[in-house]
Amino acid sequence: MYPIEPLSLSVIICTHNRAPQLERCLQEFKETHPFPMSWELIVVDNNSSDDTKAVLQNFSKSAPFRVRYVFEGRQGLSHARNKGIAETTGSIIAFTDDDCLVERQWASTIIREFSADPSLAVLGGRVVPDDSKGQPAGTRAFPDRKQLTSFPEIFRYMIGCNMAFSRKVFEGVGGFDPRLGKGTSLGSAEDLDLLYRALKKQLAIVYVPEAVVVHAHGRASMSSLQQVNDEYAKGRGGFYWKHVVRGDLHIAKRAAKEIVNLGRASLGSTPRQSVGSSPRRILRNLATGAFYRLMGG
Repeated sequence: MYPIEPLSLSVIICTHNRAPQLERCLQEFKETHPFPMSWELIVVDNNSSDDTKAVLQNFSKSAPFRVRYVFEGRQGLSHARNKGIAETTGSIIAFTDDDCLVERQWASTIIREFSADPSLAVLGGRVVPDDSKGQPAGTRAFPDRKQLTSFPEIFRYMIGCNMAFSRKVFEGVGGFDPRLGKGTSLGSAEDLDLLYRALKKQLAIVYVPEAVVVHAHGRASMSSLQQVNDEYAKGRGGFYWKHVVRGDLHIAKRAAKEIVNLGRASLGSTPRQSVGSSPRRILRNLATGAFYRLMGG
């Protein structure tokens, strides 16, 4: 038998006009991460007008691992992520964000999991707030490992700033939808859409709490948090519309259930949600996202 080659890892960070956050993110990789030279870190500059390129060039001079700068002029996180995928060489492709700080065992945990299970296609991990600074957003702090086999599970456990894929996933289900995600009128759900397409192909998806990133988003006000929640709801509305019009009855039922529950809550039949995330506001954003998707946005 031929010897099994060790898995190689490509980490992609997409960024747009957030040079200070990117610099902190990169320093965390250098200071806390034992990256072998066979792995690579790819930073995709999504048409930034700040010092992003200079930050990356300066960092790469002292980085103890391979770092590559890639430019993507088409605005949108999906475009940037797809560009990064096209530039990778690793058998495993992992994503984190420019406002995240990876913990020491993050990359080695990803490699360990894919090495232990050749059928594994997608991995998600824990996302925790930055020492409770700012408002909590985008956290996934579940303590137990879980195999994910349903849409509610990937919706609850997975998030785009901490996920990894076997390269074969993109060969089988395609890349990120450019009409979804940050930089579009919808603002999110490009990760949810890709994960759902992988789920429909019955690919193996697992949540592993040992793969940890700290989400240092720095949102200190309720208004900034509400903006993110608005984007999540718009993106979800666009995601629902995309799959419902393609005849996906499962997503149609899911969308209908959320709309009915929100409608009841808006009439006062269920307890009111927290300030800034009212049922009526969520409903409005869901409808807005569906409309944008209908109009090609």
